[in-house]
Amino acid sequence: MRSISLLIILILILIAICTFAQQTLIDSLKQALNRADDDSTKFCLLVEIGELSTFNNADSSFNYIKKATVLADDKKNPLWKAHTCYAASLYFLIASDFASALNFSFKNINEVEQYHDPYVYTISTHMLATVYGNSDFHEQALAYAFKTISFLDTMN
Repeated sequence: MRSISLLIILILILIAICTFAQQTLIDSLKQALNRADDDSTKFCLLVEIGELSTFNNADSSFNYIKKATVLADDKKNPLWKAHTCYAASLYFLIASDFASALNFSFKNINEVEQYHDPYVYTISTHMLATVYGNSDFHEQALAYAFKTISFLDTMN
């Protein structure tokens, strides 16, 4: 009993440390965002904060993703738009809105000719595998997992 209690306490301490470290990173990124003076840096920081916040502060996460989307739209940058679609897909996956997560991932896959980035395409196929795996469509999940692996192998 004593060793189980000790194990539980250690696990809780590790969780607290990880949460604190992530929040410290997010706070540092927010400070950098306040100092950023070019749109490219602002965009990258907005997406990074949005993705990191997804796991512990969903409302804040979505606000940063929306700001990044507005910036991508203003600059008419298809690659930036693709990154915001992935971030939105991640947000909706964590929020258990699988239909919206799929929508944003399929949007990225269908628009690969506009942004020409194998990384975004690959993370989008991986997201599809993850969403399908979480929603009991295991055949589709497996198909997209293999597609992701195949694409990574080709990139290598």
